[in-house]
Amino acid sequence: MKSIVTISKFKEGDTVQGFYLCVEKHLRHTRAGDLYLDLVLKDQTGQVQGKGFGDKVEKFRQKFSRVTRWPLRVMWNYS
Repeated sequence: MKSIVTISKFKEGDTVQGFYLCVEKHLRHTRAGDLYLDLVLKDQTGQVQGKGFGDKVEKFRQKFSRVTRWPLRVMWNYS
């Protein structure tokens, strides 16, 4: 099991796991018309913008529609 990683410890290319508060969530469309989530995640050390793509977008959108606490794995790619 991976250890919990705070946002301030994110490094490019890492896959991290932790508990993050979603402070902004927007459902958007790609140019091809596919759905994706545009998110701002926050913890006690900072915040980061993220995007969620793929076939599970609808499932994650529903989970983020109410306040819940659940672990999230993040692939961090800084550009």
